[in-house]
Amino acid sequence: MIKVSLIAAVFIFNMISLDTGFCQEKTEERERIIKTYSGQVTNVDWTGSLISVRSSDEKTFQVPSDVKIREQTEYISLSDIEIDDNVEISYYENSSGEAVAVSIVLNKDYPAF
Repeated sequence: MIKVSLIAAVFIFNMISLDTGFCQEKTEERERIIKTYSGQVTNVDWTGSLISVRSSDEKTFQVPSDVKIREQTEYISLSDIEIDDNVEISYYENSSGEAVAVSIVLNKDYPAF
């Protein structure tokens, strides 16, 4: 009887722990702080979905496949961005401290920000 009670207690504890972890992950997603970074493109890695931009310092961003990339009124792809293009990136930092792009605006006709 004690063994069954102990197993039940461990099972219930694990279920509560899993549920709490799920809620914490959802909370972190809602607390994202969106920042912007503007500068000149120094590297584009289409395979790794990364873009590096230099302003006062150089910063590398992950570019998820669902990120909207826009030039004026048209949506474009990451492969349309070239070295030395001027961009403005909206991003957040994930739990590992990596910058993850939310949107990218390409400004080919304008000087660096």
